[in-house]
Amino acid sequence: MGQPGPAATGLEPALLRAELARAREELLAREAEVERLREELAAVEEERRRICDEYVASLDRATEVGNLYVTLRRLHGSLDRGEVLDVLGEVLANLVGTEEFAVLERRGEGVRVVRSMGLAPDRLGALVTLQGALGRVAAAGRIAIGPALEPGPGGPEELTAWIPLRAGEREVGAIAVFRLLGQKPGLGAGDLELFEVLSAHAGLALRSAELSARRAEELPA
Repeated sequence: MGQPGPAATGLEPALLRAELARAREELLAREAEVERLREELAAVEEERRRICDEYVASLDRATEVGNLYVTLRRLHGSLDRGEVLDVLGEVLANLVGTEEFAVLERRGEGVRVVRSMGLAPDRLGALVTLQGALGRVAAAGRIAIGPALEPGPGGPEELTAWIPLRAGEREVGAIAVFRLLGQKPGLGAGDLELFEVLSAHAGLALRSAELSARRAEELPA
């Protein structure tokens, strides 16, 4: 067999260069496809995380709403004053997560502590005077947390929240929340909603229990 002529020999480098160019194009195309798939995978993973976060948030929200519903039912489920105060104490300890609180009730021009946890007698005595920063917060008649509760002269230390208790338009008392449990770093949106419920309903429940007791005393034996 004869040797390839000069023209055939000259085609081989051109064919190799063409094959190499096509191979490079295929490689670049595959790299671009891999990058596209990687971006799609990242987007899918981001969407998965978003859905998981929304699901967890919805569960948390359902728990918060459930807690509010249970709190309302329990507060209004008894006309016994002691039971209402027991429920209020459990809500503060277990749902708010505080180890120091006091429930105050107005009596005439004064204030008295009707339920407390973790507070020494001297602190309770100072609390009912409503002097200094605490007096200013109490006079405002609204829920206060955080910077609004800076102790200042005469104010109690470590006060976390002040929750006025109302029976209709009348303010009948308040809740003073001091130290939170160690595993709870601060108050969240769910706590604020719970404070709103307590402000609107705890005082009403206590007032209803008081009126029920008075009616019972007035009934003939």
